[in-house]
Amino acid sequence: MVRAAIRLMMEDAKEKDSLKGRVSALIAVTHDQKDEGPITLLKHQFEEIVKTHIHSKITPGSCVELFLVEGEGSRIASMTKAFQKEDKMKSVKLLVI
Repeated sequence: MVRAAIRLMMEDAKEKDSLKGRVSALIAVTHDQKDEGPITLLKHQFEEIVKTHIHSKITPGSCVELFLVEGEGSRIASMTKAFQKEDKMKSVKLLVI
């Protein structure tokens, strides 16, 4: 199980590092409702690639943020990694479309 988890993490990192050129993607982030500060900061830091941002509560204390992003692949990878570095985020998923 540990090997499978490490393999998935390595594949995820390779995918992010290989994003080149113009890319469209969805970034899904889940977090506790009280931890919205980093979301706002990162959204503004990457505002040139954010086309749409949707916020929704999934339980009384948990939220999901969906970002439709478009731009240079390396910039999208940077945004995803920035969310993943935030300790307050429960999960961060990148889906290239």
